[in-house]
Amino acid sequence: MKRLIAALSLALVASSILYAGPDPKFQQRVIDAIEVYHQGKMPDAIKLFEGLYKEDPENADVQAWLGFMYLRSERPADACPLLEKAAAAHPKDLEVRNNLGSCYMSLNQLDKALDQYQTVAQLDPTRGEAHYNIGTIFLQQRQYPKAASEFKKATTLKPSDPFIWNNLGVACEATRDYSDSANAFAKASDYRPENRMFARNAGYAFLRIRRSDRALSYLERAHKLNPDDNALSLSLGETYARLGRRTEARKFYEALMTSMGDNAGLWFNLGVLRYQTGDEEGALTAYKKAIDLAPNDIDTLNNLGLLYYKRANYADAATCFEKLMGLVTTSKEYKQDYAAACAKMGEYAKATAVWKELLRQYPERYDLRLQLANALYQSKDSEGAKYHYSQVILSHPEIAEAHNGLGLIALQDSKLAEADTEFKESIRLNPKFVPAYNNLAISLERQNKRAEAIATLEKAVKIDPNNADAKNNLQRLKAAG
Repeated sequence: MKRLIAALSLALVASSILYAGPDPKFQQRVIDAIEVYHQGKMPDAIKLFEGLYKEDPENADVQAWLGFMYLRSERPADACPLLEKAAAAHPKDLEVRNNLGSCYMSLNQLDKALDQYQTVAQLDPTRGEAHYNIGTIFLQQRQYPKAASEFKKATTLKPSDPFIWNNLGVACEATRDYSDSANAFAKASDYRPENRMFARNAGYAFLRIRRSDRALSYLERAHKLNPDDNALSLSLGETYARLGRRTEARKFYEALMTSMGDNAGLWFNLGVLRYQTGDEEGALTAYKKAIDLAPNDIDTLNNLGLLYYKRANYADAATCFEKLMGLVTTSKEYKQDYAAACAKMGEYAKATAVWKELLRQYPERYDLRLQLANALYQSKDSEGAKYHYSQVILSHPEIAEAHNGLGLIALQDSKLAEADTEFKESIRLNPKFVPAYNNLAISLERQNKRAEAIATLEKAVKIDPNNADAKNNLQRLKAAG
């Protein structure tokens, strides 16, 4: 986000010194004109000083004051020649030099302005505004370390000035000193809590260094000052979520649906929160809305695809993952998810084609090979499945599912002793792998080992009471009595 850089000059300073002139009456008229200015009548004061300037164009007081008021009236081109003359006549007049620097700043003559401010700082090192203005010039020139150094000097001289702290935050952020940046922005906001930009800067800076706890109060402050800032609203909601305040975050987002209903980011975040709080249906609705607004958003497509898959809507899941494959052609995860969805739909040709492609790229990925083997088995390609199950076991003999797969192929070929060996090895490797128990029971039943089959299924149901295959087979065997 773009940070706020404060005004280029802290202040224009009216000269506090009047230089004695040869004509006391003329000097009194200068004093009278100054009084008119202090009464808030600047146009009248300008007219008086313009008259005085015509009478005595070399009078330094007239030059300094008329230049100052021209600058206050946003007439830097008119002010500059007058202030230059006054500074030349009285080179140690710091107010005049300060105003001349501000004049050069207004005319974007940064090097000249820098020279004036540096001279002021040298003549009086205690002037915080001089270091601030020097820092601001360095900031504009992208000399960020120098800018930070000057702002730090200014904070020691004027520690309660929020503009100095804010610009120090900008400089530190540019030098990637993110912790100091966040603390500086926080100082600015604490000294000027009614300034929404200072609060916004602090909130975002703390988010950058993953301090959501510190960010929250500043984001809340900024949101209260400007509730129509959509980006800020989204960040505040995300911060509630990061801090584990999901219910609060969800309510916050749902309150924004009317004002930000066309914001895809809002619907995506709402989908995440609804899912995290157990509302899958609401999450699905939110993700669909987000996709309507941003059809190619990768995160939304991914979450929507995974939710479709979880809810056994494999066709829509495959559609999401297929689109992701087109958007992120290098992603193996989206290809793998697409293949898994296709396999669940029984579209094994599509699934195996993708897994074979992935295996060519990542031959060491045994998990891909295992998925390919499962799909080949389901598509009745027993030889292909057997080859890939065997390859998995060669590299990873501890994978229980691969042994179970070989057992299924042996069972299919009525090689029951071989099948028993593989199923038992699968169970040994993973005593909680219920499919192997169920398949072993089927093999035992075929060998007329009914009691042993029942005992095997009872173990399976004890491990997973909700496994439908094991429960049904156990009931069937017991009923056959």
